[in-house]
Amino acid sequence: MDEEEIPYVGDLMEKVLLYVNDIDNQPGSPELFYNVLELSGKDRENADGTSSWRCDQKERHRWSCKGRVRLGATVEEITQHTCVIDPARVEVATAITVACEQAVETREASQRIIAQATVALSHEARAISPKNTTIQRQLARDRRKAAAPPPAPARLADINIPVALTQTKTGDLFLLYDSAADDPERFFIYATEGNLEIMGQNMIQNSQHT
Repeated sequence: MDEEEIPYVGDLMEKVLLYVNDIDNQPGSPELFYNVLELSGKDRENADGTSSWRCDQKERHRWSCKGRVRLGATVEEITQHTCVIDPARVEVATAITVACEQAVETREASQRIIAQATVALSHEARAISPKNTTIQRQLARDRRKAAAPPPAPARLADINIPVALTQTKTGDLFLLYDSAADDPERFFIYATEGNLEIMGQNMIQNSQHT
């Protein structure tokens, strides 16, 4: 399965929602379900570039859930869940994930974002959903984290520009050129194709008037 085919829903407090096939010890469970996974505390980022995830119910049950997955360009390995499937928890986690993503991508009021993200929750999900004030604090933390500047690099080669800073808010490419990390005089060209076209037209017009 290619990475773009993995139907998981974003990151939320270092958690990911990932579809996992039906497990044998859950009679009557749906053919396809997903549960909440979180980054493993140990070896969360592996030497081979993959990341290790575990079911977030690991420490909440007398018998720890054995659900595991290793993510990279593909799903490297999956250990099926052994905990009880809780669709309501997944509903809540999905709604909060959507709210957090919208909070980072827009400046819309938190209350409106939460209302839109939770409007379709079932009664069971609403019963276990955090208070709106708790979700609002999470949205504020995510916004602060997204707005925080990256650490100052010690060398030109250490500059690692986040994807968010290589595009405009409309998704257009903004970082047009990077001379590469091995360039001792590394430089970047920031612009948009549209702005370059305008500059080119102005240069032509100016040259015609001289």
